[in-house]
Amino acid sequence: MKKILFLVWALICAFMFSACTKSENSDNKTIIWRLASNQPKEHPQLKAAQELSDKFYEATGGAYRIEISPSELLGTQKDAFELLQSNIIQMAIVANTVLENVNSD
Repeated sequence: MKKILFLVWALICAFMFSACTKSENSDNKTIIWRLASNQPKEHPQLKAAQELSDKFYEATGGAYRIEISPSELLGTQKDAFELLQSNIIQMAIVANTVLENVNSD
């Protein structure tokens, strides 16, 4: 039950964040979701995230795109989680130990 509630909460948050973020490109139609990670671009997680971004962009007709910041460009995992909480970025790949500071479950 907790997993289902967490998944629902995560989806709601993702849609709320996407409504607040516009791109800075010239046509102003693409909504950009920013993803932070501490892994390099060559890491399998980020390769999969880039593939997801490309497919997401195509499937939405260019309405959404995921911008990936690898190699701790936006800070450590803790920093990325704080940026996520502040709605500066919309996604972050962080370790469970970072999340345990918020919820011990």
